Amino acid sequence: MKQILKIINFAALLVSAIWLGAKWPDLEPVVTTLGLLAIYLGMEIPGYLKERKSAQKDAIPKPFDPSAYERRRAVYDNLKQILHEITINGEVTNEHIARLHEQKEESNFLFREDITNYISSWIANAVMLQRTNKKIKSGKIADNEFDIVNEKNVEAHNFFANQYKEIINMFRRYLHVDSTNNN
Repeated sequence: MKQILKIINFAALLVSAIWLGAKWPDLEPVVTTLGLLAIYLGMEIPGYLKERKSAQKDAIPKPFDPSAYERRRAVYDNLKQILHEITINGEVTNEHIARLHEQKEESNFLFREDITNYISSWIANAVMLQRTNKKIKSGKIADNEFDIVNEKNVEAHNFFANQYKEIINMFRRYLHVDSTNNN
């Protein structure tokens, strides 16, 4: 409704500008500028309204849904538990990878693509850490390959070590409860 009133105001401005231009020809440059401004804004406002409506549609569903929140929180808590286990032991088991896949599947229905992609990066790094740990422990690595394997192993360890802050940043918007929402 406010946007419609703005459009009406711009139309009124245009009409008054035309009237002023007819009444005082010396104001023709001002009237022309105001007219072009009104036309430009008249063309931009509908696009803005459409983008705004689309952004609102893409927003996390409101009113607050306790069931969805609990399921989102469960994914977050499970990932934190997996992260804790991996960083404590420095090892990734097949069970960890399976649990990560479960969380990714669950996230497909609860989150936007950003969380699913985020969990996919966990899976890729977990697999890398598992493979490089096995190669290093086996001792069957050629001298020229050891540095590469060790570097990938360190990268995967660092990835998980850095996730304690990152997981909070990724999930914050999904787990933030608006205390002003009375629904």
